[in-house]
Amino acid sequence: MSKKWNTFDLTYKCGDHEFTTSPSDTPEQIGAAIFAIDEIRARATAQAAVLVRPVQHFDRDALDTVINEALQTAGDPDKYQSVFAEIIKMASNPERMAPLTGGVSARGIEYIKNSGAKEYFTPLALKGRLKRRKNNPLADHW
Repeated sequence: MSKKWNTFDLTYKCGDHEFTTSPSDTPEQIGAAIFAIDEIRARATAQAAVLVRPVQHFDRDALDTVINEALQTAGDPDKYQSVFAEIIKMASNPERMAPLTGGVSARGIEYIKNSGAKEYFTPLALKGRLKRRKNNPLADHW
């Protein structure tokens, strides 16, 4: 038993791409069109499957400049204790950087936040900031 095929043009659409086959096309041409459609679908699926990770933004505050300076002058910038000792020296200096008020006590190093409020910067706060910077490569560009 033989089958009679309809003789009409077929148009395949995939995104912005359109392929038309006609009865005069050879099986190789039709196969190439189907292969091209499959390739486009596979690329579109792969692009849709790409996980886009949002950029993590960190709040910048007045102490970022102080910390960056202390990291450059600290004896061992990998140890937060060394960096904190440098910040204490900076706070004690009469020509200290702007957010530092000069107050150093058991509570920490006194500074003025961006909001204008007084706050104390502690060694543990510095340790946390340095850890976050280490875990986020974008933070190195502050």
